[in-house]
Amino acid sequence: MSTTAAAQEGVGSGICGTPLAETINQAAPLVVGTLMIGAAILSYILHTAAAFPKDPQSVQTFKNWRNRAGMSAVTTPLFAVVIEMFIGFTGTSTAECVSIVPFF
Repeated sequence: MSTTAAAQEGVGSGICGTPLAETINQAAPLVVGTLMIGAAILSYILHTAAAFPKDPQSVQTFKNWRNRAGMSAVTTPLFAVVIEMFIGFTGTSTAECVSIVPFF
């Protein structure tokens, strides 16, 4: 293979179409989507649970956990988008065949 052909092929293009790329395309969006939906459900449950205790300290603890779960539900897909963008910025052709962001 000449150096011109190797340069045109691009770094990381060997992963496209392989079982590894298919595994990443199936597993990564599933994990990100599960974390996002799970955090949203946990946030809802903690919001409801904060109404039951009478102790203000317990209520505040539930609210703190609720807010953290809500932030996780929002930031998880954003981090996936940022990671995908950074993969594209590396100049490899891996970003063209690997997607880690669910629902988009």
